[in-house]
Amino acid sequence: MNLSRFKEILESSVIYLYPNIEISEEIEFPELVFAKLNDDGTMYVKGDIHSLSGYLISRDGQFLPSDVELITTFIKEVDQIESIPNLSHEYGDALRNTALNKAIAVVLSPQSSGIILKVLNAMTALSE
Repeated sequence: MNLSRFKEILESSVIYLYPNIEISEEIEFPELVFAKLNDDGTMYVKGDIHSLSGYLISRDGQFLPSDVELITTFIKEVDQIESIPNLSHEYGDALRNTALNKAIAVVLSPQSSGIILKVLNAMTALSE
């Protein structure tokens, strides 16, 4: 997924997890990872593992290793969604919302992620 699209997804989806994040302008990030925790508690992220650039995200508190796992899981899910040909905008938005819940469920408990996902989706539906 291209960088501008990836930034849009960060701004529209990840903000629900971390409402006070700040996303930098495009920066060089050639490592073969989706997300990397920095010593200062910020995180490098990118939407394509082979991309040479990405973004630095920061927030009031420091990110933790579990945040890197969550963001990485979410990016992988979104990458699959973005590769679907002729995906409508509305359906893509719905899938990305579910991808966020799925990433949370997988990180919380890989063995029980299915049931956790059902609960999160039900709670999301109730909140709407």
